[in-house]
Amino acid sequence: MNFLVGTYTKHNSLGIYRLSVTNSQLGDVELVVKSSSPSYLARHEDLIFSTYSDATMGGIRMFRQGKLITESLSYGKGPSHISYSHALKMVFTANYSKGELRSYLVKGDVLELHEVIPLGEKSHAHQVFYHAKLNRVLVCDLGLDQILLFKINRKRHLSLDLIVQLPTKSGPRHLVVCHKEHRIYCVAELSNQVFIYNYKNRYLYEPYSTISDEVALDQQASAIRLFGEDLYVSNRGNENSIAHFKTTVDGLSYVDSYDTLGKHPRDFNLSPNGNFLVVGNLESDNLVLFRRLHDGSLEFLDQKDCLEPTAILF
Repeated sequence: MNFLVGTYTKHNSLGIYRLSVTNSQLGDVELVVKSSSPSYLARHEDLIFSTYSDATMGGIRMFRQGKLITESLSYGKGPSHISYSHALKMVFTANYSKGELRSYLVKGDVLELHEVIPLGEKSHAHQVFYHAKLNRVLVCDLGLDQILLFKINRKRHLSLDLIVQLPTKSGPRHLVVCHKEHRIYCVAELSNQVFIYNYKNRYLYEPYSTISDEVALDQQASAIRLFGEDLYVSNRGNENSIAHFKTTVDGLSYVDSYDTLGKHPRDFNLSPNGNFLVVGNLESDNLVLFRRLHDGSLEFLDQKDCLEPTAILF
């Protein structure tokens, strides 16, 4: 079982790396794509889509078997998040610095810029993806403190459908959807909280703290993942951890917190079968492998040096 690691290339990293999980251990770190700051990744079959940023240009790139197929770049900083929809055959990007969304049509080996949607002067769009069961494009905007839902029409253009307003300076960063429960679980970077929104009842729950010390300074919640009834959130700062919750009828129930054995866990991800969890610690340049046990708890297995990890993609 292999996974990809997106990175910053501010220091010594060269691009996108690949590792395997074999016999409960991490394999060698292999450079598969040389590129400038591919900080977030998406893929479909043999295609890899990545964000791109250098000193003057930013945008996205598409690779096949380690080779650049095409790219779409413009002046300014590149996007913070990228996703691919197989159902729509589209790529979506959220640009934190420019406060905008972009959509692209994927036509074979061609990326065609389809739409640019500015979100406003205060926008810091941090995540965007299409959810097929909801038939909506969902956006986390850290600057506006909003979760945005967009309809998509037959010509694959977006129109705003719903705004979920969160508290000022909460900083929504990433979210996951549980369509069975009609819930959106959103991690807020600045307030270190998880917000739950029921989109069937249009109800916003009281938030849940992701850290043990709610008044701690220099804390930034980052990534969020859901597997079954287990919700995981990473915390960066004085407390570098993965917080584990169980989803309940009433909301969330805190279970435990696990040290990431490194500094600044910007991203983590679960293997498709849910048996493993890999954390990328950006500031300590290492990856950490955990086994996910039957009750959702985590057990440390292995770690490996890896330069500037920012995204984990199975």
